[in-house]
Amino acid sequence: MSVSAMCRLGALVGMWRIGRISAVTAAVVGLLLGSLPSASAASSDASLDLLVISAGTLTPVFDSGTMTYAAVVTNTTATVTVQPTAAPGATVTVNGTTVVSGATSTPVALSVGTNTITMVVTAGNGITQKTYTVTVQRSMPADRDLLALKLSSGMLAPAFDKATAAYTAEVPYSTERITLTPTVSAESSVAKVNGQTVSPGGSSDPIDLAVGENEISVVVRAQDASTKRYTVTVRRASAV
Repeated sequence: MSVSAMCRLGALVGMWRIGRISAVTAAVVGLLLGSLPSASAASSDASLDLLVISAGTLTPVFDSGTMTYAAVVTNTTATVTVQPTAAPGATVTVNGTTVVSGATSTPVALSVGTNTITMVVTAGNGITQKTYTVTVQRSMPADRDLLALKLSSGMLAPAFDKATAAYTAEVPYSTERITLTPTVSAESSVAKVNGQTVSPGGSSDPIDLAVGENEISVVVRAQDASTKRYTVTVRRASAV
């Protein structure tokens, strides 16, 4: 075989090999590309998988299909954070600020009363969205004080002051019973005299007095269940 013929044969073999390699490479690349999700296959799931609040309890219990929640916190709770976990590939904002899925939001300041926290979840496809809301109710300040305290007989000593917890009163022997009229500072508070609830603006049931000292307890219970106790020691005089 001539040199020129051998060269032509070598070129043909080389082209055949290149063709084989190119075909194999194309097949592998095609398989790899076929295994990768396309942009059109991005998730449309815009749900939250989990939602945690730093104070109070979510009502109802969290469920990804439930969009609206409520929580009650004490007056001493000035801020809360939420921790939303979005579906894979989705993003989430809390009151307009982006939060990494599963991370804690920046503190949300709470006013006394109703506060709304809004979480918008955007699916991986960048189109589908869902909005979750939590309404946080911050309670009124706890008011355990009495505004006034009056006796049906005798005078308080010292004169009533909401900051003073202990009082005395003198009554004659002829006073066999006494009633107390406590006035609470807050409408949401409740007063009890010797364990019995007193209606707003009303007086206690008559309390029997023995000769000598009689201690009467007045307990004010605030909306947050905290209490404050006042005492009145009534001294009934002896018979002459």
